[in-house]
Amino acid sequence: MVLEEADETLIMPSLRSRKAYLDRNCYMVAQSSRLLCCYGGQPGGTAHSVRRAVRNGLEVHSLADYDLTADLDLKTILIECN
Repeated sequence: MVLEEADETLIMPSLRSRKAYLDRNCYMVAQSSRLLCCYGGQPGGTAHSVRRAVRNGLEVHSLADYDLTADLDLKTILIECN
């Protein structure tokens, strides 16, 4: 099981809000050295995380059959993480 292999775990509050999901995604990108995602080009949290990861210099790999370079306009305004 993946959880058993983790070096550490963090349980986020179970709030269901845009800010809670943004905070979670920002934390995951900040703690990562690479991003593995299933991104198909749709706007939303995954797109935001992919752009943030690229901006932070992370390797980004998508499991979806989608050309990430077609959608990675780094001029896109990102919501800043707290």
